[in-house]
Amino acid sequence: MGKYDDTLKDIETTMGLVPGFMKALAEDVLIQDWPLMKKYVFGESKIPAKYREMIGLAIAAATKCKYCTLFHTGAAQLNGANDD
Repeated sequence: MGKYDDTLKDIETTMGLVPGFMKALAEDVLIQDWPLMKKYVFGESKIPAKYREMIGLAIAAATKCKYCTLFHTGAAQLNGANDD
């Protein structure tokens, strides 16, 4: 397996799937961008992941970015958020 295939496998392991927007990126871009995204979006921080994603969702709603809203909704759910 090459670096691109390893990257896709790591994304799927982390997120449960590989989002379409990631598949649309050039292979070399995804290989370089994924480690940064994994570190800063999915990594540990002082703010629990569920709340960090809910903050991202609030910003997405304020900026009316439908793609960001979809992403942060899914990421918040992956981290334990629900409709309540």
